[in-house]
Amino acid sequence: TNPVQNGLKIGVLLALIFFGIGDKSVVLSQTVGILLLAIITYSFAHKGFSLLIQKEELDKKGKDLIITELFSYSWPLIFAGILYGFLYWTDSFVLGYFKDASTVGFYNVAITFVYLFAVAQDIFIQLFFPMLSEKYSQRKISIMRDITKQVMKWVYLINILVFAALVI
Repeated sequence: TNPVQNGLKIGVLLALIFFGIGDKSVVLSQTVGILLLAIITYSFAHKGFSLLIQKEELDKKGKDLIITELFSYSWPLIFAGILYGFLYWTDSFVLGYFKDASTVGFYNVAITFVYLFAVAQDIFIQLFFPMLSEKYSQRKISIMRDITKQVMKWVYLINILVFAALVI
């Protein structure tokens, strides 16, 4: 998951424990952490979008084109994020329905280790997906292939290091 979101949740949890909220600190930290991340994300997106639209050299047609392209690019990503969030919790929910709480606890610990291997992939996807999209739109498939091979080498190397650290 998002390291910023988890950092906010831990920070809010520590603050709530410091202020003596007690057992409700965990639930509140989850909720407040997600809300804080939503507010921070909205403010950054709003500021960046405003700067993009307020360029003087753009006329009304240019601004409308940017808005249309931005939303046509964003909708699949929003859908994928919602689907990922749904699938992320489905396995724990189904396991909890058919098994006991200790099984779900062991599963969640194991799946956390598995998700460590996705960190490198997630970092590179966020960095190189826009570049690959641009190369694809330009029909530069050979460059896409070379970039993908190089990125996969880095992901593989990082995952080998994570695996070695877990084994040790």
